[in-house]
Amino acid sequence: MVRIRKAEKEWAFFGLGQTAAPARAKPVQRERAEQRMLKQWVDLQSWAPLWFHIANERQHQREAWGLKQDGVKPGLPDCVLWLPVGPYSFFACELKATKPHGKSASVEQMRVLEAMRACGAYVCVCFGADEAIAMHRRYAAGEL
Repeated sequence: MVRIRKAEKEWAFFGLGQTAAPARAKPVQRERAEQRMLKQWVDLQSWAPLWFHIANERQHQREAWGLKQDGVKPGLPDCVLWLPVGPYSFFACELKATKPHGKSASVEQMRVLEAMRACGAYVCVCFGADEAIAMHRRYAAGEL
């Protein structure tokens, strides 16, 4: 006989004893940790006031609805630096968690990055804070 006690979320299987139901793991927010490391580095740069993070991440459907009502668009890059350098009018970076945890950019993200490139921006997708820092550094130095 299989019996489930809902209040305690325990399962008993044919006299094998009771074991706790598997707990749902909280999602690991690797990308957020990478974003915070990048921001700490940016804060030390002379152009820091021209840099910002677009917070369009969401955890719940209700939060997504609220962000949409506020005008947040899907696919916007994580980081924007309003600093014209060389032939580029600004810098846009989509930050992903380091591999193997980081996923590739979505179709919507790539469409937005291409639209920004058409407007004269230098755009990139970086995996991890170290790669993003290197790209920010190269852009600000005019090496791209």
